[in-house]
Amino acid sequence: MTQPFRLTALVSASPLLPPAQAGAYLDLATWARLASTLERGRFDALILADHQSTPSSEGGAPVPRLDPFMLVTAMAHVTRHLGFAVTASTALEIPAVLARRLSTLDHLTDGRIGWSIVAGHADTEAEARGQGSGLARAADYDRADEFLHVAYRLWQDSWEDGSVVRDRASGVFADATKVHSISHHGAHFDLETVHLTEPSPQRTPLLLHAGASPEGRRFAARHAEAVLVAGDSPVDVATQVRDIRTQAPSFGRAPQDISALAILASLPANASPARVADHLEGWIEDADVDGFALALPPDALADFAGHVVPELLRRRLLGADDTELALRTRFGGTARLKQSHTGSRAVA
Repeated sequence: MTQPFRLTALVSASPLLPPAQAGAYLDLATWARLASTLERGRFDALILADHQSTPSSEGGAPVPRLDPFMLVTAMAHVTRHLGFAVTASTALEIPAVLARRLSTLDHLTDGRIGWSIVAGHADTEAEARGQGSGLARAADYDRADEFLHVAYRLWQDSWEDGSVVRDRASGVFADATKVHSISHHGAHFDLETVHLTEPSPQRTPLLLHAGASPEGRRFAARHAEAVLVAGDSPVDVATQVRDIRTQAPSFGRAPQDISALAILASLPANASPARVADHLEGWIEDADVDGFALALPPDALADFAGHVVPELLRRRLLGADDTELALRTRFGGTARLKQSHTGSRAVA
């Protein structure tokens, strides 16, 4: 019998909506409606895809696109359980700045935030950030590993548990002996700072990665708690998932610590809900995945929530409403990083 699986939606904050709604992506109500629809449809999370590239001869994501970080608080305000994973690139971001933004969102959503980590970049992304086109792609994952190391230390080590006291009588907000400056001097980053936000419900957001290259799969085995995997067939996806999980023990992690989500950009056309449910069950069994990232337009997601989800619930393929708000708990973990995770063992 197929076990209940995780369900996410993969959406870009761009005009990729039905033609009649081409300008709807600029309306905050559109995103609030989407979030409400996904929550009613028992989705665990909305993954907001993003690039900072422009079309060029080497390809690129369509423009324009909104900053997905700006959408999350509005969508969180109209939902209680839906999680949100925001895409950000370690090739283009600054560790302390990104760590603060993600902690802020984790606070404002009561622990419903994930980070979809992108390690690479397109030349047009670097040019858009004023960095030129000279960033060495071969070093992307070296930089990403160091970026994560710094971020872990900010999230996990800067503020001890119990550091925040909020003593109004004395006017003391935090115990200074339990708040620590993080000193790091590496090949890509040189900083000394405290984390500028007190510990959020998850401390470290749920970590997702979609890298398909050998380097990307190694990175996922070390850092990711959920991997997004695309393939032409369940067998293709299963091969990638097996490779990632096989590498996990070399980083002190159990293979099943990594949840796998198959990216599906289409579903059987003109099919009954029962046939779509059969299709998904087949993928779960044959691809060895724990759920899906449905890369469908908003109208198709609404149809799925309204018609297919009831069939999945009838088959007990989706879990009951999650009473735990922390996003990480839905992917086999606790609210905080597992002790076996690389981020729990980050040292200077």
